[in-house]
Amino acid sequence: MKINPSFVLFSCVVLSGQAFGLVRHYDPYETSNGDPTGPFQWFARFNGNAAAIAIGPNHILTTRHQGGGVGSTVVFPNGPNAGTYTVNSQTLIGGANTDLRVLTISGTLSTYASLYTGSTSGKTALIGGFGPTRGSTFYTNSSSQLIGYSVSTPSGNSYSLLFGQNRIDALGTSGGTWNTTPLLLADFDGPESVSSPYTGIAPAATDKVDYEAALAEGDSGGGWFINVSGTWKLAGLSHASSLVRINGGVVGDYSNPANGTPAFLFGGQIAAVDLTPFYSEITSSIPEPTCLGVIMIGGIFLTRRRYQSRPQ
Repeated sequence: MKINPSFVLFSCVVLSGQAFGLVRHYDPYETSNGDPTGPFQWFARFNGNAAAIAIGPNHILTTRHQGGGVGSTVVFPNGPNAGTYTVNSQTLIGGANTDLRVLTISGTLSTYASLYTGSTSGKTALIGGFGPTRGSTFYTNSSSQLIGYSVSTPSGNSYSLLFGQNRIDALGTSGGTWNTTPLLLADFDGPESVSSPYTGIAPAATDKVDYEAALAEGDSGGGWFINVSGTWKLAGLSHASSLVRINGGVVGDYSNPANGTPAFLFGGQIAAVDLTPFYSEITSSIPEPTCLGVIMIGGIFLTRRRYQSRPQ
């Protein structure tokens, strides 16, 4: 079975109004919330349907496609920023067709992320989100080999913050409304013995990373962090995902609920808004530098394997 990958832009297709959670490979040693002192504390739940990242004492960064704005509620569930805040104003970044904005909130945040400025190619990103995790259904091909997972319902995760990883293996640009949005792209790689239903190619042992993750409902605006000499820096925000639906072994378009259960198949792509082109524009919208939050990398997120770029 081969299918053509296409991105799901979360707000366009999720009838419940929720944006997109992490679908992660099964691993008995994974933990639900990762490092509680690192990027974990910079994540907020935005407008009840997405995520935002603290980038200044009164500022958060998120995507635009999930809606919300002035008056929206921002909830930091963990760490020194824990509490509920309100959006007072917003500044669009990159123009009308870029899926990015800085928002000013009520109250003062004591810790926040700094922005990544280096090359993103080949880097392993730590990815977080508030949506559901992998579902209980495993999909197989005609040879009974695992090719992907269902996505659990949002209540299956109770909107807890989850972390996973993926390797940035390409750059791109979004389409449609957001056609000036630069993207960081990553594949969701499966076992080395199984060909992707998208490409017909099995990943090499070097293709994958520990705690490999994809995106699912609830993750829009969630941060992609790259570790630089022990410091987590924000490189991207979750934007889109190549989710599908499956019914009786038939793969269908995600936008039609009649096509079956939401699923993520190996070889599917996830995308984040690439923040590096907007460093100056973002930082100039904040009164003081975003330089706090120097955190040592947690051991469970160390990269074990590397991915070879495979353009889509």
